[in-house]
Order: sequence, then structure tokens, then C-alpha cells
Amino acid sequence: TTALMLAAHYGHVDIVKELVKHEYNVHDTRGRTALMIAAAWGKINVVRDLIPFQKGMQTTGDGEYEAGEQGFWFNKGSTALIFASRHCKLNVIKELIEHESRMHDEFGGTALMWAARHGHTQAISLLMEREGRMQNERGWTALMWAVHSIKLEAVKLLIEYEKGMKSTRESETIQHNSSSLSVIFNVIPDSFPSGSTALAIAKKCNKLFVGNYHPIINLLSQYPEERY
Repeated sequence: TTALMLAAHYGHVDIVKELVKHEYNVHDTRGRTALMIAAAWGKINVVRDLIPFQKGMQTTGDGEYEAGEQGFWFNKGSTALIFASRHCKLNVIKELIEHESRMHDEFGGTALMWAARHGHTQAISLLMEREGRMQNERGWTALMWAVHSIKLEAVKLLIEYEKGMKSTRESETIQHNSSSLSVIFNVIPDSFPSGSTALAIAKKCNKLFVGNYHPIINLLSQYPEERY
């Protein structure tokens, strides 16, 4: 972590303006830039100052980080817009969308997909016209991720953009059974076959996971495109 990154984290604009001249091309040990850190924490004034120097940069590795009291994982290739979208920093998204929309991480994950996974409907509304209908390396869409994460309101927003789209490769999932003594993880291969629609994913999730997928299944079943 550099002095610029610390200043970005805490929103010290004057210090950022001075240090960015010397540290603009530096990543931390987890591959993040000062712009990504400022974006995740919603430091909008810092973001505006760093955009000319660090827009379009991507993490050089993957890793964990904390935001508030929660821990998060990011993939290699993540952008500042992806960080902002995961944390629903709307003003930051508005600043970065012109520079980083349609970029993706190493697995094809976009800012819209991450917003959908977290159910951030306001972020989805900002991003879906630019990134709607994009697919990751397995052909999953933002709608499919919203379904998988049981984010009904996100599904309602995305269905008109992405109804009828199908995955392009099979995907496995990890099922865990926890007890007071241990956590057992079972890899379930081919859980989601190639050619799955969002509705098919919802039905499979309903069998594999604990959670109320029925409202999503009922909604998606109304669309003929999802039934084939």
C-alpha cells in the first residue's frame, strides 16, 4: 500500500493531487490502484482527480479486501467501475461509466454482473443499457447472476434486456453442508449445462441450494423465451 492509496482511501484530495504525479502507475500487492480503492469507498472527489491518470487500469492479480465490516474477493482484471458497482457507489459509477463500461475481469465478469449479484438495483439501472446482454466466459449474463443470488428486484429490471439468452458452457457449483464441527464442500460437476436459460438456472438452484427461488421461477415462467 502506497501513500497515494492511503490518501485515496481516506479521501484526502489535496494529498492525492500531489502524490498522483509520482505514483499513478503503481498497484498494491493485491493488484489494486488508488482509483479502485477510492471507487470502492465512494470517495467521489478523489475519483475525479484520479480518472485522468488511472482510468482503464485493471487488477494484476486477485485477492481479498475489506470494506466496512465485510470481506470481499476480487478477480484478476477487475476495474474501478467493478469495485464501485459491487458497493453501489452511484456517483462514482456515473463518473467511471464513460471510461470503463464493457470492460471485464479475467472470467468475463462485468460491472453490471457484479451489481446484479449483489442486488444493487440503482447501479443496475445505470449500467444495463451499456452492459446488458454481455456474457462471461461461460455465457452467463447479469440476469443469470441475479437469479443465482436470489435478487428478485434485480431480475425484474434485467429480464426485458436479457430474456431468452443461454449459457455457452457448462458450469459446476460448490455445495456446502456445515455443522458445529466442520464444513464439507462438495463440487457438483455440470450443475448448469450449456444452453441454460435464467429460468433453467433458477430451477436448478431451487434443487441445489437453500433459498426461496419460487418468486423468481414464477416471474421467469411468464416469458416464452425462457421456457425453451
